[in-house]
Amino acid sequence: MLLGRVHSQRVADPAIELSSEENSQIAYIISRNSSVNVASATHQEWAMDLDRNLALLDPSDHSTSRDNLPLVPCVGVTADKGAVGVKEAEGSEGKPYKTTYQRFDSFLTDSWAPEVLWCIVAITILIGMSIFLAAHQGVPQPQWPYGISINTVVSLLVGAMGGALASVITACIGQTKWKWFASPRVLSDIETFDRATRDPFGKLQLLIHGHWREHHLANCGCLLALGTLAIGPFAQQIVRYYNCFPVSPSHFAKVPRVNNYTTGSRIDQGYSQLDPEMSSAIYAGILDYSKTDASAIKTFNCDSGNCTFPQFSTIGMCHSCHEILELIHPNENLSGYWLDNWAQNPRYYWSREDAKVGWMNETKTPYTMLSSRKTLGFDPSFGDASFDDLITIDFLTLNINAADCNTTIGETETCVKHPWAVRCSLYPCIKTFNASITNSVLSENLTLSFPMKKSNVSALEITTSENLTWSYAVNTTFRHGQRVECKPSSSQTGANTVPITDNRTSPISSLEAVVWYPEDCVYSLGNRAALALNQFLSSLFDSNSLKSINGSVTDLFGSYWLRTFYNNGMVNISNANAYFGSLAGSITASMRQTGQSAVLADVVGSVLQAETCIRIQWPWLTLPAFFVLATTGFLILTILLSAWRGAWKSSFLAGVFFGAHNAALDPLEPKSLQSSMIETAETMRVHLTSPKT
Repeated sequence: MLLGRVHSQRVADPAIELSSEENSQIAYIISRNSSVNVASATHQEWAMDLDRNLALLDPSDHSTSRDNLPLVPCVGVTADKGAVGVKEAEGSEGKPYKTTYQRFDSFLTDSWAPEVLWCIVAITILIGMSIFLAAHQGVPQPQWPYGISINTVVSLLVGAMGGALASVITACIGQTKWKWFASPRVLSDIETFDRATRDPFGKLQLLIHGHWREHHLANCGCLLALGTLAIGPFAQQIVRYYNCFPVSPSHFAKVPRVNNYTTGSRIDQGYSQLDPEMSSAIYAGILDYSKTDASAIKTFNCDSGNCTFPQFSTIGMCHSCHEILELIHPNENLSGYWLDNWAQNPRYYWSREDAKVGWMNETKTPYTMLSSRKTLGFDPSFGDASFDDLITIDFLTLNINAADCNTTIGETETCVKHPWAVRCSLYPCIKTFNASITNSVLSENLTLSFPMKKSNVSALEITTSENLTWSYAVNTTFRHGQRVECKPSSSQTGANTVPITDNRTSPISSLEAVVWYPEDCVYSLGNRAALALNQFLSSLFDSNSLKSINGSVTDLFGSYWLRTFYNNGMVNISNANAYFGSLAGSITASMRQTGQSAVLADVVGSVLQAETCIRIQWPWLTLPAFFVLATTGFLILTILLSAWRGAWKSSFLAGVFFGAHNAALDPLEPKSLQSSMIETAETMRVHLTSPKT
């Protein structure tokens, strides 16, 4: 076994002779303590009553319980300050003089200031981490050097927080040891408490020590310390990543829009020809009527394939379709049906061929299934329409009912035929869109459309009116995505350059009174372009028909765009709207891509770049927050319960100076301060020796 002695350079201790039995008893005590205990008597002499202590260790005394087992120090020694050659300066009151650093060091040693500071550090880290995470919520992952990610920063902060909490919890657990030994306890409990301040396994040992009710404060500290081990794994769940598309600051997207469409060449008096792009667009619209305005736009620009655009307005073409079943008349002489002819109305000199379906002559061949004709966009019997049409087409068809007819075998000649009629118009308009591009596919949402007006309100149709145009001056327009007011002026200015009549249309005579509007507030369709559109569409639909042999709705001959409209004898108002909607969309797209606009020719949008963005899962931050608050509470409770005793914490010197005896631990001044014990210990030199055999 080991015995402790103090060596002095000037004073020699007298030899202490112990019997073998006494040595055995001392060895037993030393093995339980595993440390050197020194009892304080005076500043110059330290003594111990070994006979009294050995009597307390009488093995024959079985009346002492385990918890009240008498514990005694091992050796008595004498110390001399000259042993370490320390000479301290003394103040006016005879007390050792301390420098500012020494006083500050004593303050840190004797108070809970370091632990309070560590709690403040942990709270600061928690708050700082929350602010840091909030700043990165929903933003792209930062590109930091050396591959450092936000998880790396979180791990460092959580590690620092865990270290701060561990320092506080360890000091508090060490302090509970002295509260525990305020009453007689088993000496081995010192080792149990010491282990609890060193590693997680020691804390588990303290938890299962068997004194759960009595160790309640220390056990709470152990649970806190073990729980803080989960902060790291929990913190890794705080940050999650997802694919996002932030706006690129260095790239821009474009989609076409125009205020004016005047394209078209005049080939003769009263005749105009479309440009090839518009002709192709019309064919595309009537052959595949699944198209929309956006699907026909090909000249947009979006580098990343994902872009957004502000709201914008552009010139376009709109449509309107409604059934005219009341205008269908049965043929009195032959089987079949016909529509009213405008020539019968003396107010309008609009002579068109009758639209007829059914048997055309006595031989009953051929059999007309669809007849189309150009007409006016309004019915004089019901008043004016809500728009000024560019062209209007009537369709009269013989339909079949799929529920009453087996169309799968192609034998539709004998199916009952029902007459049906629809009137569809195209008219120039101003369209307002919300647009976006996703995976290189443009999609547009029409939010508003407004019809443009004919410059000559008395004009019947463009083919009968010279220099007829469509135009309109709006009250508000969009500039860079912002709606702004269009303010006219009484005279031409640098900003207001377009003359507009009281009807909000372009003037047809220099004698008309006008006001002046900004150019981007006025939309117009030129005469040549309008005439070319009307004449091209007239060639497709005016006085045209589909015929069949013996009344079949599938074996037809005629224009293929009419066959698309007829839909094998099952056309309805929904099909008609889809057909003319596609046609209007294709015309709009061609206008936007080949039209003119001196200002704001294109809509400028934002390019969205594919990035990895950060999503903060805040519930996972509750565990670190809980342990920070719980540790702070644990520290406050420990300080309150230790207010009557020095802040010894995990200090080993307290046990050495005050020893272990049957009575309650009674703090002594000034050595009850940990700094005083350290100062006294600095004047002593001890070493461990083996007992004599």
